[in-house]
Amino acid sequence: MTTTSHVLAVELATRRLLRVAWLLGVAGSLVALFTTVQQQAGVTAIALAITWTIGWSAGAARPEFMIPLLRRWPWTVVLVAGASLGTILASGGFDSLLKAEANWLAWAAPVVLGTSASLSVAAILSAGLLSAFLLDGMSLEQIVSGPDRYTAVTDILNPLIVVLVALALSGVFRFVLSNASELLMRARQDGPASGPDMAALLAGRPLLALPAGELKPSASTLWERLTAAQRDIVEQLAEGLTPKQIALARHTQVETVWEQLAAARQRTGAQTNEHLVVVAWPLRS
Repeated sequence: MTTTSHVLAVELATRRLLRVAWLLGVAGSLVALFTTVQQQAGVTAIALAITWTIGWSAGAARPEFMIPLLRRWPWTVVLVAGASLGTILASGGFDSLLKAEANWLAWAAPVVLGTSASLSVAAILSAGLLSAFLLDGMSLEQIVSGPDRYTAVTDILNPLIVVLVALALSGVFRFVLSNASELLMRARQDGPASGPDMAALLAGRPLLALPAGELKPSASTLWERLTAAQRDIVEQLAEGLTPKQIALARHTQVETVWEQLAAARQRTGAQTNEHLVVVAWPLRS
């Protein structure tokens, strides 16, 4: 498998995992919203819960826009930690029902960032929680040895625990998804299959007793159907650029890039931009 194809497989797996992480945030925010309403926590708490739910929903809907933000993690995480601090102070302090809203970022960070950066994300989120408790009037002594010490310490350490679990899970799932994409690309590269035996298909051992299936256009054939501009955009998309970044690089409007991508999908029969890259990007040796 080529380096470009491998990078593409990892990038697609990253987007899928990031969407899952953001959906966890949506689910958690919905639970928090339901709890604030049920316990009549006040208009401010309910409004904040709705805001967090909308934010996580936007991330789940367009994970490709979230990846560049997470890669600029120091600024993004400080902003989220600050928003969490303000949310906690505005919705009850230590007793706030929204203390864990920012922690869902700890699930998303390991999908895009490395181990050290993810641990730094956890440290920033934990510092935000600690700051919120201190600003709410608690002392370090109360946090460490007071009657609510178990809850306080657990809340503060929760981002670190989440990051460690997420690092393990993202590593496993990225490996599985990347290798699954590799197997599918190899199967496509081997040509038509003549038997139902998947092992024989992947190994390139056709069973000649059965008729071969219908041959689909190869990536090279689909590539020839695209215009020069569409090929350039697909290449940039395969390199991990977003449509907005492609528009900036090409000194054009992002709407023009979306139109080119739509035309390219129509020419190749692709359903999504990710599918477009998979079916049209010619495998390079």
